[in-house]
Amino acid sequence: MRHLLLTAALGLAACQSAPAGSTPPVKPPPASGAVPAARTPLKVTGAEARKLVADGAWLVDVRTPQEFAEVHLPGARNIPLGELEAALPGLPKDRPIVVHCAVGSRSAVAVRVMAAAGLDARNLGSIDAWNQ
Repeated sequence: MRHLLLTAALGLAACQSAPAGSTPPVKPPPASGAVPAARTPLKVTGAEARKLVADGAWLVDVRTPQEFAEVHLPGARNIPLGELEAALPGLPKDRPIVVHCAVGSRSAVAVRVMAAAGLDARNLGSIDAWNQ
C-alpha cells in the first residue's frame, strides 16, 4: 500500500504546469472490458461536510498528532497522513469519509489514497472550511 501514497503524491506534483513547448502525454482510450478508473475524489463544502457527518460519515483529520491536540473538529479521528496506509483496513467501506488537514494539501493526497483503495472519500480541504 506504500505505493498508493507515493503515487498520489506524485500525481499532485504532476498537476503542475508542463514546461513551455512541451506536449502532455495523451492517454489511449481504455481497452474493451477494461476496469474503469477510480472515480475522481469529491471536494465538499463545509455545509456538505457537516451534513455528511451528521448523516454518519466519518470525519478524518490527517494532520499531525501535535496539530490535532492544539485544535480539532468535534468527532474527528486523527489519522496522520504518514500513518494512513496502515489505517486503511480499519476505515469504513459502507459510508463516506470526509477528510481535512490544515490547508488542503495533505487531505487531497489522503483522499486520492483512500479512493484508490475503494473508499468513498471526500475532501473538505482545510480545517477552516468546516465553518464556511
